[in-house]
Amino acid sequence: MFYRRISVLVFLGIFFVSLTATAFAAINKNPGITKPSDSITIKLDKITVTSPMVGDKWLIGDGQGSRLVRWTYNGNVDEKFTIALQKGTAIVFKFPGEFSLDGSGKGNAGVTIPSSVPGGDGYQIVLASKGDPNIKGTSNAFSLLNLKVTSPKGGEVWYKGQTHNITWTSSGNLGSKVYIWLASEDLAFVRRIGEASITDKSFSWLISSDIERRTNYRIMLNNNASYLFGGDWGFFSPGIITVAEFVK
Repeated sequence: MFYRRISVLVFLGIFFVSLTATAFAAINKNPGITKPSDSITIKLDKITVTSPMVGDKWLIGDGQGSRLVRWTYNGNVDEKFTIALQKGTAIVFKFPGEFSLDGSGKGNAGVTIPSSVPGGDGYQIVLASKGDPNIKGTSNAFSLLNLKVTSPKGGEVWYKGQTHNITWTSSGNLGSKVYIWLASEDLAFVRRIGEASITDKSFSWLISSDIERRTNYRIMLNNNASYLFGGDWGFFSPGIITVAEFVK
């Protein structure tokens, strides 16, 4: 009797193991049956910066207006966040104020790169949740272009027949050529007055007699030979100047 009971128990044990193995094999072979672990979805808290993108070139300075940062997000992301400019692993500028998410899963914000930031490659935009700075998104690397017209500064009176130096500083991959334009603020008068190598940092301008007398001129530098607002970039002098008749 004792041995019979053992035999029965062994038989039942073998049957249970065989049945379990068959059930798991059916699950693995049948694509219509989902494993319990496959049905678990983990929704991560995440911010993804979609703009700026690789190859973008942003112009530096208040006169260049704002540049649009775009992003998507999901999970439990705090409704307030910050935006910063990063190069390498260092934050080089924090944009003032707080920015808000709108609940749509994506958003955008305009930011202005201050003129104190040097041009160059390898910059990134970083968005971080204010409630949890570890929840953040980082853009692809992009480039910044910076050029400052240092003369004229604005307020000068330049006379026909005189020669004046137009000067500038630059940083970033602006190219090799710069074209110099004279334009009235209302754009009633526009003329290309010269060109130079960007590394020259100076252009000597002889003001010809056919230049119209005006009190609202500005100098603009860009990288397009045929049009004032063409090319990848353009930078104006900081203030207006006057061109007047030369009187001995």
